[in-house]
Amino acid sequence: MTAATAAGLVVAAALLLWIGRTDVLRAPTFAGRITGLLFVLFGALAAAGAAASFDYWGRRKFRYSGPIVLAGSIGAFITTGLLCLLWLPRTEFTPHSFVFIPLWFWSLWALWTLGRHHAWEGIRHPKGFTAGLTATALATAVNLGYTTVYQPHFSPTALAVDTAFGTPVADPVKPVIHLPLTITVRNLGTVPVYALQTRYRVLGRTSDFHSDLRAESPEEWQSDLSTTTEREGYADRAEFYSVNSGSFIPAMETLQPKEKRVKETVVQVSKSADFNEMVALAEVFLLRHDRGRLGKEFATDQPSWAKRPGEKDLVACGDCQYFAHYGALSPATYVSEVTRHQRYLTTWIELDDTARESLRFRISQVSRDSQKDIPAEGEDLAKHSIVTASTRESAVPFAALLAAETDTGSGSGSGPGATR
Repeated sequence: MTAATAAGLVVAAALLLWIGRTDVLRAPTFAGRITGLLFVLFGALAAAGAAASFDYWGRRKFRYSGPIVLAGSIGAFITTGLLCLLWLPRTEFTPHSFVFIPLWFWSLWALWTLGRHHAWEGIRHPKGFTAGLTATALATAVNLGYTTVYQPHFSPTALAVDTAFGTPVADPVKPVIHLPLTITVRNLGTVPVYALQTRYRVLGRTSDFHSDLRAESPEEWQSDLSTTTEREGYADRAEFYSVNSGSFIPAMETLQPKEKRVKETVVQVSKSADFNEMVALAEVFLLRHDRGRLGKEFATDQPSWAKRPGEKDLVACGDCQYFAHYGALSPATYVSEVTRHQRYLTTWIELDDTARESLRFRISQVSRDSQKDIPAEGEDLAKHSIVTASTRESAVPFAALLAAETDTGSGSGSGPGATR
């Protein structure tokens, strides 16, 4: 009896102290660190219970050895039960799960055994003892619920992304028009976020014009709305060509609440370009600080053309060229991390045969160093609290750019750009 009780409490103490210490040191939120502190408290209680078990199952010289063993066992039951609740939705067997699941069953046995022997005898104020343990257990459960359920759902991510064209300027020497572009990002929420991948694009739009208002057939009407969600009476066959693109926030940069980032760039467009409109748009993929943690390697660019010999491709796209970021993705708190498998996040910009870019994401349980093939399809991004924010299109008529050739001083304010 002594060995079984002491061994269980020693294992519980080691597990809880390790988990709690990790969260106290690195949890991104105050509530997460408080949860870690409570796990440390329960771990210390289990360690005290392990020491007291030798006296309780022996000569019982110490009056409070029974209550201490009982308190340590109750703490182990509560904390391992919470870990089991976090583990159940995914039921992913991790090395830690082979510890806390058996520990929960052990704690049931320990409480049943201690109850038969009336281990609480000797407590002067049993109601206060019970109330203290109950309050601590409730505080742990409330903190876990706050960090994993309440805060992500009731403090939603709010990000504003805007693009605006400035006043175009004709180059006095070269046949080029310089078109200023400003991209602005604001974190309107209350939680810091990681910028995983950002991309802006400037497109030139072409279309066929008709001098008369055209009458569309039902098939043409369906085709227009299926491709652009817009229809025009004097133009059709609209096509877009990439003129300029780039990132505006480095990967893994943090945006604090209410922080604003601004990037200004200049797009160069040929005066002889056959465009009727210039369009700018931008998008941001981000991860909340309180929902995930990325490995430092994610900040490193990993282009396909710089792959080392024998290194596995991050993207299964044949001979396509890509520009990727890759790293380990873990839950924000270690309490959650021990209940699920490690994930790996890959973001990449892929260039196809027509020189068109596409921004893609994948989350999987297969690492680059694994012998298994990285799956083509990943897990749902929303399950890992990865969200996106994009701009409405900012547009300027190409005629406004050509007008700059004769009057570069006209225009004021934010320039000729319009947002739609």
